[in-house]
Amino acid sequence: MSGFIAEDIIEQVRLATDIVATVDNYVKLKRRGVNFIGLCPFHDEKTPSFTVSQEKQIFHCFGCGQGGNVFRFLMEHERMTFPEAVRFLASRSNITIPESSDNRQNRDEVEALYYAHTLALELFQNNLKLPRYTNVYSDYLQKSRGLTPATIDRFMLGVAGTSLDDLIKLTQTKGLSPAILAKAGLAVFSSKRNTHYDRFHHRLMIPIHNISDKVIAFGGRALKKDEAAKYINSPETPLYSKSATLYGLNLNREAIRKEKCAIIVEGYFDLISLAQVGIENVVASSGTAFTQQQGKLLARYANTAYLFFDADSAGIKAAIRSVDSLYNAGVEVKVISAPAGEDPDSLARQGVETVNKLIAKAERYLQFRFKSFDRVNTGLVARNELISELTQISARIGDTSLKELFITEAAEVMQVDKGLFRGTRQSDTTPRRSNAPSRTEDDWGQRNQATIEAEFVSLLLAHTHLIANAAEQIKPEALASIKLQNLYKALLTATGTTSALDAASFIGSLTDDTLRKTATFLITSSNRWNDESASMALEDFVATLATKRARQSSIAELTARLKTAEDSGDKETAQAILREFEEARRR
Repeated sequence: MSGFIAEDIIEQVRLATDIVATVDNYVKLKRRGVNFIGLCPFHDEKTPSFTVSQEKQIFHCFGCGQGGNVFRFLMEHERMTFPEAVRFLASRSNITIPESSDNRQNRDEVEALYYAHTLALELFQNNLKLPRYTNVYSDYLQKSRGLTPATIDRFMLGVAGTSLDDLIKLTQTKGLSPAILAKAGLAVFSSKRNTHYDRFHHRLMIPIHNISDKVIAFGGRALKKDEAAKYINSPETPLYSKSATLYGLNLNREAIRKEKCAIIVEGYFDLISLAQVGIENVVASSGTAFTQQQGKLLARYANTAYLFFDADSAGIKAAIRSVDSLYNAGVEVKVISAPAGEDPDSLARQGVETVNKLIAKAERYLQFRFKSFDRVNTGLVARNELISELTQISARIGDTSLKELFITEAAEVMQVDKGLFRGTRQSDTTPRRSNAPSRTEDDWGQRNQATIEAEFVSLLLAHTHLIANAAEQIKPEALASIKLQNLYKALLTATGTTSALDAASFIGSLTDDTLRKTATFLITSSNRWNDESASMALEDFVATLATKRARQSSIAELTARLKTAEDSGDKETAQAILREFEEARRR
């Protein structure tokens, strides 16, 4: 988690940072009692539910559940990595982060790769302004593509020249070697000629940015009609992972967050043309199948994804390749059907109203997929192929509930047994057993809901000096909620590694997002105990949990005795045990 930064330095940076002062740069905060409140930056709301505790140095939103310490806030809001957040705050506090020679070398190389991309972008943009590329700017981009100068500038479009070493020559004057350029994916080594040459030449260049607005790759479109490869993209590099990158997300993430939905297109110009007519909640998958990483990335901003691909069979296949990753990330999937012969780019040029009408007619994925399915007339082979396709999709949906809903709807439409989509089939005469997991966790985590167990853990989070005392009397297994068990175990473990556990530091150590959000919820809900009343409250909780545990043991014993009596046919004993049950219930 800390990357190249020592733990003591991380702690020094955290202690030197006031979370209220940091968050106030992004959210308008007002003091309310001991805390500060504001409108949550992670979801739309009219009534403030976003709380920042200056005392605990944490934040929590009671609306969406997001929470953590100051590092987590920057990671979620600014999409920084953990090391980036630490370095950002260290620079604001004038704290120097010492690095070993190996680490400095690694950082220097990464910075060199970023610098190479910056120089390449400047070269490509400057080329586009040269007289010899007027035809690219005016004829291709403006007349053929219909782009305005403002759009061309916004998306930083450029041109790679016809020379094979323009970029290599430029970067060498800036102190970058051809080998670094090759590692950045901007140059290629020719063993035949024993020299490097530019990867991109005589192509329209589209820069690809990461979420921090840094150029990390390029897409190059051929300018010659007879070029074998229409598009050449940057290869995988230390900066660029195609499976973890969404083109346009850096520009459009706020629009996506506001709309709570994202339109997914395949190509760069699909996105650019839609943006030009005012539809900005768009990302492009760059022509590849949507990955699990991309699905999770998009789920941070949207709860619905609209697949908007070409109308041909390739577009349908692209939709099929994308749906499971989105469902698995918890994103609802809908499909925008383009008319025959059209794509998002051509439709955007017809005007925003044309696109909005299609969006309004978008269908849920299974509706779209079953549109051409005729239950009566579709042949057995075609039906089997569709079942096989949907089975493969459902198999890749990791969320159990979503998978079950997907299978249920598919089975109902096709009027077949759900077992076909699982690779099994149950006989109609076979008794069915529920596969649903037994309830092991209560639903206390929502607003205005609490249990004794939650109150107990909340008390320990607020008054960490009581943890050692609690550990001697209450074991984690005494808690019925698995989530609270795990949080209590994490507290006990953290207490064993430090003499003075700090709440914000503990929150930062939690790698499980669910536990982190639970912890911040509990801490920000536990301001009613002072040190004196906290000790008394702990005694009450210990007594209550012990009584509850004893009652559960008693019930378990009665249940076992009742089963034995019923199995042996001893009705008199069974009736006596039932009376004991009733007496226990009254107590």
